[in-house]
Order: sequence, then C-alpha cells, then structure tokens
Amino acid sequence: MSAGLRNFLRRLRHRRHFPLLLPHFQVEPTGLHPLFGPVRQLDEKVLEALRACDGRQTAAKVAGAAGIGMGQLVQQHDEEALLFWPRPVPPSLPPAPNRIGAIILSPHPDDAAISLGGMMLAGGPGKVMVVDVFSRTAAWRFPDSLANLARIDAIRRREEALMSLLTGAQVRMLDLPEALLRGRTLDEAFTCAAGTGEAAAGRALAAAAGELAGQYPHARWYLPLGIGNHIDHRVVRDAAVEALRRAGVADRRVSFYEDLPYAAELDWKDRLGTLAGGKLTSVDLPMGRHARWKLELLRLYWSQIAWPQIAEVGRYARRIGRGLAVERVWRREGEI
Repeated sequence: MSAGLRNFLRRLRHRRHFPLLLPHFQVEPTGLHPLFGPVRQLDEKVLEALRACDGRQTAAKVAGAAGIGMGQLVQQHDEEALLFWPRPVPPSLPPAPNRIGAIILSPHPDDAAISLGGMMLAGGPGKVMVVDVFSRTAAWRFPDSLANLARIDAIRRREEALMSLLTGAQVRMLDLPEALLRGRTLDEAFTCAAGTGEAAAGRALAAAAGELAGQYPHARWYLPLGIGNHIDHRVVRDAAVEALRRAGVADRRVSFYEDLPYAAELDWKDRLGTLAGGKLTSVDLPMGRHARWKLELLRLYWSQIAWPQIAEVGRYARRIGRGLAVERVWRREGEI
C-alpha cells in the first residue's frame, strides 16, 4: 500500500472518532505549549481546532468548524498531542452500583493501564477498580523531575482521571509517597531492600486491601509480578499477598500481571518462580478489538512513556499471544 493511500485511509477512519487534546499541552495565542519542549508554532485555524478537541465531538466536526483538513488533526495525533477515541468522552464517571468484579493494585498511576488496559476496557463501566498505591509521585520522563512536585502530581492525577473516564474504571488513590519521595534515588529504587519506609507503606496497603476484600468478597485481584524489581512494585505485591490471605481471599481469585513496559524489555522468565514466591502458570487474556484502543489509551501517559514504548507494548502483546494480542497474567498452579 502506498504512503498516500495509507494516509488517506487514516484520515477517513479518524473522521468518526473523537479527538482529545492531552493535558500536557496548552493552546495559547503564541502556539501549542507542551509540558516539555519548544512551543509548536501552528496556524490559527489549527489552534482553533485543538481548542475544540475535548473528546465530545467527532474529528470531522472539529475540522469542519475550524476550516482545516483532517490531515492536520492526524498530524497532531502523530506528534503525540492528541488521542482519538471511538466514542464521546463523558464529562464525568457515572455512579456505579456495588458490582466491582476486578481490583487491580497499581503501584503508580499508569501501571494498571499499561499492564491491563485491555482487560479494563473489556470490563465495562463500573466493573473494575484501580487502586493507585503510591499515588504521590515525583517521576516523569523529562529532565529535573523533582523541580516542581506540585506540577508533576497535578499532571499525573489528570492523566489518571482521564483514564477513568475513557475506561469506566473506578480509581482509588491511597496517596502513599513513591520511592523518590521516601528518599530513594532512581537507581536505588530498582536495587534496594525494603526498609522502614516500605514497611509503613506495606501496612497502609494491607489495611486498604483488607477493607476492600470485605467490601467486595467476590472480586478477582490483580497484583504486579514485580518484573523490573522496582521497590514500589515489590512492596505492593508482597504486602497484598499477605493481606489477602489474612482476609480469607482464596488463591484462585488472585492473579499476578506482567509489569509493563518492563516485561517487554527485560529477560525475566528464568526468575518467575521467585517473583511471587511459588510456581505459577500463565493465562492469556485476549484483547480482541480492545487491543488497538489500549494503545490509544496509553497516549494519556505522555509524561511517562512516548509512542515508541507504547508501540513495543503492542508488539509484545502479539508476540506472547503468537499473533493474537493478549495480556498475560500468572496464577498459582492448580488454581486456574
């Protein structure tokens, strides 16, 4: 297929989708201001269109009202300022009945969506809860990550709020400080042993997990395997395993998800038995039509990952599924 035909088909396909300007970009009279990097000088009509990209009207309507071509919106998508969604983005998450079927423990805002976004999309509104454990954060992929903690925190909370709107997942934040805010360096976060700060965090998580186990006795739980060896991921895994056992949650209702993007980048299978303290068996969760939209969802986390890493997450899903895009979880043998 020629490049021209491919671009034509992309413009045609995206006409019916709903463009959303990512929260890392501000439209101002002087141009499009990204969270990091130089101001993008754009035609006033393009800026007008970007102001209207709130996820509530189709790309065709936005482009038509501003008097620009669809190709100009697609270009902003390619330059990571926009995402296209298949349906209108609601202004708020509707109240959900007490019907949570899956609880995902996410060490940080973004871990749940990167690792299990397909499952979250398939679950439907109000059926999945994401518990962001270390939701007080200091990390992003730009220089001087500790220069403005309030700004980083605000951006990451906005990313997670939008994830909730797009997936319908409920989000609960425990507001525990991540490793960088507990005095760890970035290198130490991947090598250190648990200390007093981690013990305190583990107790807080255990209390929350026990409360949720009582509130949702039939929910399935999803914990990180700890691939990558990040201390926050290890704390969540180990504290939750013990807390759920004390709460009487059967092993068959506990799964361990592969921490992405680490699982796609590292050689870890020979350590699998040590990751969760026992022998595990894999279970593939086919994403089907949600595979494409999971990758689009991950554009929300522009402060954490850029498109090349997102694309690698997609390739990994097809690699482990032998051509079928899957997310993979692990369960104790005999509990499948």
